[in-house]
Amino acid sequence: MTFNGWTWRRIGGVLAGVAVCFGAYQFFESQKQKNIRAAKYGAQGEVLESLREKAADDVCNRSVARELAGRLESLDQIGEAADALERAVSNCPFNIGMTEWLAQLYQRHGDLARALEVAQVIVERRPTLAVGYAVRGSIRRDLGLSTLALADYEQVFALESGNVEAGRVLADALEERGEPCQAAMVLDQMLAFSDPDDGTWLDARSGRLRTLGNCPRERIKDGKATIPVTLDSDVMLVRLRINGRIDATMVLDTGASSVALTSRLAGRLGLSPDRAQAYYVGTANGAALAYRVLLENVKLGGAQVSGVAGAIVPQLDLGPDIDGLLGNSFLSHFRVRVDASKRQVVLETLE
Repeated sequence: MTFNGWTWRRIGGVLAGVAVCFGAYQFFESQKQKNIRAAKYGAQGEVLESLREKAADDVCNRSVARELAGRLESLDQIGEAADALERAVSNCPFNIGMTEWLAQLYQRHGDLARALEVAQVIVERRPTLAVGYAVRGSIRRDLGLSTLALADYEQVFALESGNVEAGRVLADALEERGEPCQAAMVLDQMLAFSDPDDGTWLDARSGRLRTLGNCPRERIKDGKATIPVTLDSDVMLVRLRINGRIDATMVLDTGASSVALTSRLAGRLGLSPDRAQAYYVGTANGAALAYRVLLENVKLGGAQVSGVAGAIVPQLDLGPDIDGLLGNSFLSHFRVRVDASKRQVVLETLE
């Protein structure tokens, strides 16, 4: 078959028409996509496209990843924000802030399984920081894993006794579980770190729980006890009795969240880390592995507290004659006044 000039011109016209139609389709499709982006992203559509291109070119550019995810989150595009952040988190060196954010985005998006996986990464990478346990505890609570969530919040509170959110959740869970005395102990520790405005309700709720559980907060003769202290370099030492039978010398430490025991003192008390829950506590030298114990009672002079939270801290080494730290799981039950010139500490009943 041969084609004459007219035939070729006709074929050319058809092809030109097809090209025009294809170009028009591309134009209208492009406009359609722009309209979709405009409806979805508003005025930020072009900025987002630019950020996506930059993120694709340099996946580990954290500032770009943060801006892209942040803009998407502000537009309530939570799934897309998580996807944008996931690429940077998964393919680049670990960054705790971005990983925490990613877990929270997945949680908000309803992908709790993925959120839990990301939170677990934080705990494994930074086991001595409270943030991973706080995020994981929140996700586990959403999943209905109340026992595991409670363990996470206990760890948060052990690392950050001033963490109000963790303390409230922990106290609520313990009260709901029928452990009012344990809940009161959490509130008492919160009281030691709380703002004055929070102190009234914390004290009132703790008192109510202790009445409910028949576990008086403290006993102190005539509402006041004066105890001699020994000055040793820059610390104050006191003698106290634990569980009604073991005398110990401890550093008076209003910055410690609990009564910290050396391994030596724990052995004298018959307490073993093998039978205790492991967790981390904050110390002057950073986080340290500890083992949670409950002391039947602690008596300092004429002041006594029952059911005192304690921690065996194997790393704690204060010298051969010092057995640990007397912290706020005991001291927060009293008003504490230290008179270094008279070498004494005065404990008074909280009003």
